[in-house]
Order: sequence, then structure tokens, then C-alpha cells
Amino acid sequence: MVELAFSRIGSGTVEAIVDVAVIIAFAIFVGVLAWFVEGKDDLLRACAIASLAYLFVAAPSYWPWYAVLPVALLAVAPMRHALLLLFAVSLGSRLAAPLDLLFVDGAIGRRGYFTATWVLAIGLPLTIVVLVHLRR
Repeated sequence: MVELAFSRIGSGTVEAIVDVAVIIAFAIFVGVLAWFVEGKDDLLRACAIASLAYLFVAAPSYWPWYAVLPVALLAVAPMRHALLLLFAVSLGSRLAAPLDLLFVDGAIGRRGYFTATWVLAIGLPLTIVVLVHLRR
């Protein structure tokens, strides 16, 4: 039933609705983070979490240099396991960096490029975060 309704709307409209929904959800998330900021340590922690959330969820695409701000904020944020997360994000970004050249040169296809980018740049750090939280 839902699929039939979306087929009448058109894929461009559905993409626009999803984009707006992600923007609204991210704005609410940042608002909740900001609500609990009481000092400079909380501010650094909230900025690091917001930049990671944008990198992993809200960014419309992934480029390796997008990891610069989260890595810089993780370096100064007083967070538990920040160093491990900093390492995971920068390693994933570094491993994903040459994939663009491989795609442009035709060594890998579009699907392989996006899959490998997701696995290395987003999947690796998220896996580490989940494993660290499960260990606690």
C-alpha cells in the first residue's frame, strides 16, 4: 500500500521528503545536544558528537576530507574512548580516500565504490563504537 502511494508521488518527491526529514531529525538532535550543554567540556563533547552524527548519518555523500572536523573535535573533546573513535574515523577515511581514483579509472564499478566507501569510512567506525559500547 505504501509502495503504491510512493509510486504515484515520484522518486524526486520521495527523495525531497527524505532529505527534509533527515534535516529536521538532525536539527532536533543538535537541539537536544545543545540543551544539555553546561560548560566548555560539554560544548566540545556535543560538537564532536554532532559532527560525527552529520558525517555518519546526515551528510548527503562522503568525501574523506569530511572527517577532518570530527577528528579535530575528538582530539580535544573530553570523551570516553575518544582516542579510539578518532583512530577509527581517520583510518576509515584514509582507507576510503583512494577509492575515488579507482572508480574514476574504471578499476571498480559504481556499486563497488559506494559499498567499499560505506564499509571503510562509515561501517568501520560505527562497528568500533558498537563494540566498545557492548563491551561496557
